[in-house]
Amino acid sequence: MSEESGKKVAEPETLDHQEKIDPEELKSVKDLLQALTKTAKTLKIYLPNNPIHQKHLKELTEKFSAHLNQYPSLALEIQQFKLLFHQETVYENTNRLESIAFKFYIDGLMEITFHEGLEPEEIFNLLEIMGQEFDSSNPNDDMVTLLWEKHFTHMSYAIAEEFLEEDAIIQSEQKMDEDPNQIRQRQVLLKEEIQKASEEYEAQKLKRPERPYSQVFQLNEEEIGRVKNLMEIEEKRDLRMEMIIILGSILRIEQEDEAFEECIGATRRVLEILIAQTDFYHAAKVLEVFREVLQASPSPSPHHQSNLHHALEWAGGTENFREIEKILRIGNLEDTENFTLFLSLLPQNAIPVLVELLGTINQMKVRRLVCEALVVLGKNDISVLVTGLRDSRWFVIRNLVYILGKIGDPKGLEHFKRLSCHPEPRVRKEVISAISAMGREQVEGIYLAFLKDPDPFIRQQVVRWAASSSSKEGLKTLQRMVVENGFHEKELSEKQEIFESIGKIGGDSVVPFLEGFLIKKRKFWFSDHKQDELSICAAAVLKKIGGEAAWNALKGGADSKNKTTREACKKALVGSSRS
Repeated sequence: MSEESGKKVAEPETLDHQEKIDPEELKSVKDLLQALTKTAKTLKIYLPNNPIHQKHLKELTEKFSAHLNQYPSLALEIQQFKLLFHQETVYENTNRLESIAFKFYIDGLMEITFHEGLEPEEIFNLLEIMGQEFDSSNPNDDMVTLLWEKHFTHMSYAIAEEFLEEDAIIQSEQKMDEDPNQIRQRQVLLKEEIQKASEEYEAQKLKRPERPYSQVFQLNEEEIGRVKNLMEIEEKRDLRMEMIIILGSILRIEQEDEAFEECIGATRRVLEILIAQTDFYHAAKVLEVFREVLQASPSPSPHHQSNLHHALEWAGGTENFREIEKILRIGNLEDTENFTLFLSLLPQNAIPVLVELLGTINQMKVRRLVCEALVVLGKNDISVLVTGLRDSRWFVIRNLVYILGKIGDPKGLEHFKRLSCHPEPRVRKEVISAISAMGREQVEGIYLAFLKDPDPFIRQQVVRWAASSSSKEGLKTLQRMVVENGFHEKELSEKQEIFESIGKIGGDSVVPFLEGFLIKKRKFWFSDHKQDELSICAAAVLKKIGGEAAWNALKGGADSKNKTTREACKKALVGSSRS
């Protein structure tokens, strides 16, 4: 799963035993994991801005970049104390306090995959999650939940369908030490009870005829087998489901208004009890019965339909959700799959209640379930979800943006535009993530509005999007940016990426534009040093564009009176096929 990731997936693929792994790739993986382990340790010891940690983080980022540039993805199978790459052990540590494999494994992760384009921010977020001290007594405090919350773009993972946390097993096996005096006292009482029972048995025995039990009642092997089968069938009976089926049958055939109301009332009381007991599997079945009766042919009478609608609206209303919220606050929700199904079967009046629930529930797992339910409920009408985008709580807005992105209704895009100025960067990042799967024509204007975002990671995502989508409007915007007064204040790495995107989108058509930075035809309001940086960027991009026009531009720049420009162009020409 990717974020959306944490879904049930197939077992990780393995290489054929005859296929050999590239030794260089295997060595690169081992070196990368060693750097990951080292950097994770430094984050525990030093603050994120400490030079030592920054050094290790930079080395780790470079190793990831180098590996994924050569090998587009890195998939690691997770075992209890090992990480495997194509069945080869590339990491092993049996120390449970230090082992990153164990930290992944204990929370149910089966596989983790890094993809080409992995960003420094994603690496830092992963290190933060790895460094968390999780509370084993809190079912909502785990690595899978935090991975989902971060919405990784270039990292995916697979989780086990069923797993038990070791801490939970240990807790279940623990026994409290008892007072020896209490133990002796209980043994004395037990002996007295056994003695009393023995005396009663002997007294009863004297009254019974002296006949062996085999003569009183005897079963053959076939009869014993049938009895066992009947006992197994009885044990497997779902009595709650049988009761729901009976109530549903009455609702389908009952014609009398008064009797129908009584049956609706009884079914609703059953639903209340099921919810109070957190039995959302059977609670969802009750909602399915209400919907099936409403859609039955021939249609129920208007009176019956009114009662059914009223029961459904009660289930999705504020009164019922007060009880559900209490359950969620206690944190004993285990059947998350059926809880999501229950929510998705509610009527439209549940949408504003669920939106409000997003703002009151602190458990990330529960918020995720509510989000998935709102994706289903909001598909036909996003108006309530859009209204929630004006909420004062940034985390509610971020969740709603995620939901609207999953729904993909173009009507929501116009509301995303104003969020490009939202003060919380996590909201703005969520907008970028939400619109990434939509068509270029629909989202181009929203994307480009983020080119002036104060967060460099957001600007970087937009620049890359413009390049990958060959946005002509994006090309114009990027060209305007590089000649604006504020452009010189950007980091060199960001300037390089913007120039590369211009070259990738424009190709030969932007050669004259780039050449202007080599022959100093342009005048800028900033220092020669900053202009030199632009010359370096332009020369590097012209080399990538190639072709006659680009080669001539570089050749002209090689004769420049400016030393930096001259050396940058000569260096580009040396590596050119025309050199």
